[in-house]
Amino acid sequence: MLSNIIDNLIPTDTTEVLKEIKRIVKPHGKILVKLNPFISDKQIEEWNIKIIDDNFLDDGLFLWNQTTEEWKELFNKYFCIKSYKDIYYSKFEQYNRLFLLSND
Repeated sequence: MLSNIIDNLIPTDTTEVLKEIKRIVKPHGKILVKLNPFISDKQIEEWNIKIIDDNFLDDGLFLWNQTTEEWKELFNKYFCIKSYKDIYYSKFEQYNRLFLLSND
């Protein structure tokens, strides 16, 4: 289970973590990944978030701010996406993203 982990790493480290997970998880093993919400350009400006490079941000923590489609593309390089859900958090009026992956 990875909750707000891989999107809070430097992108090259995220790729290395995914490779390592692929290596250590048994065939057909399951991986649960929860990602922070995608932050729009408007929110980046309103919240005064620092842009480090392209879609890599600093909001007090690193944030690799990829769209859901970009995450799907990356995950599909290593795993099979079994399920995807948007999880609404009313307190923050945002959706977190939840993926169930399989090491197929």
